[in-house]
Amino acid sequence: MLVTAFTHRAIANALNKLHELALRQDAAPATIVKIGHPARASELLVENFPTFDASPLPDLVGSYIVGATPFATRSSRLRGVEFDTVIFDEASQITLPLAIMAMLAARRFVFVGDHRQLPPVLATRYGDELLRDSVFAALVDRGFDTMLDTTYRLNAELAAWPSAKFYAGRLQSAPEAAARRVVYRRPPERFSAILDREEPRVFVDLGHRNATTRSEVEASLAVDLVLEVLACGVPAAEIGVVAPYRAQGRAIRGLLRKALPDQPERRRAVVVDTVERMQGQEREVVIISLTTSNATFASALGDFLFQAERLNVAITRPRSKLIILGSRYLLEAQSANQEQQEAIDLLRALLADCAARVVDYQR
Repeated sequence: MLVTAFTHRAIANALNKLHELALRQDAAPATIVKIGHPARASELLVENFPTFDASPLPDLVGSYIVGATPFATRSSRLRGVEFDTVIFDEASQITLPLAIMAMLAARRFVFVGDHRQLPPVLATRYGDELLRDSVFAALVDRGFDTMLDTTYRLNAELAAWPSAKFYAGRLQSAPEAAARRVVYRRPPERFSAILDREEPRVFVDLGHRNATTRSEVEASLAVDLVLEVLACGVPAAEIGVVAPYRAQGRAIRGLLRKALPDQPERRRAVVVDTVERMQGQEREVVIISLTTSNATFASALGDFLFQAERLNVAITRPRSKLIILGSRYLLEAQSANQEQQEAIDLLRALLADCAARVVDYQR
């Protein structure tokens, strides 16, 4: 079996989940390996080999699972290797030509994805639809797809809004997830109203103006919130910070380095990244920094900043607690494009639906 995706990170996430599942089973698990560049395998729980021939698989009797990108099936890494089944994870990010690369290596195909989340990352959105749209979007609603309507990640409050706005009310929390709350070993001493465990979704309005791709006040508060959540006993690996721009991510990581200079491993365990790189991941607590508060700048970036699929990905990463940092002045953005205006209104509706905290914050 081949497990493939657009990114090495998505493949690693899938293989790690399979490895953890295998450890919990009594039966002898199948051999699981990743084929690809070793520099991409730092977070892997399974072995990585540069090529199929360099692995023990050619001499193996029995089943095995290989993780690799579609490109690997057309290169020396996996060229000529045939599989019974190929599973495409995050298939909403895989274009049809890319999917065909991996489909040629197998007899059966399973596409797992969500066309209400991020589409393929392309240099341009123009051109033939078959070349720029995802294979998942091409296949969905053709009569042979199945919606998985139970989320084991989101608690009931976190699932309610995306369920209503993106999935026609069909997405429901599993019973074991529905009542989940973030667990603190001690109550928060700072920012208790923001970190209230009984408010799974909070919008913190900092009221700043004219920020574009970087907001110092949001970056500072994001780091202070991370430090307090860590002090409350939440593991660093269960905290994520999402920002739309790399500049804001760098600012947050820089402040985190200053705050935890002697704890590099703990610091690096707190993921600080863009929405694109967070797709497919989950954390117990997720902080979103909207960053922008210049309405003119925001309006010009409407396709990017207010993209409904990007918003859906961002707000569905947490299991128990979502904190959105921003400024009400972002919502003054307007667009003559109806689709963009609907996306702006969608963000406005989300923030209105969250518990509101207006904060006059100074570090």
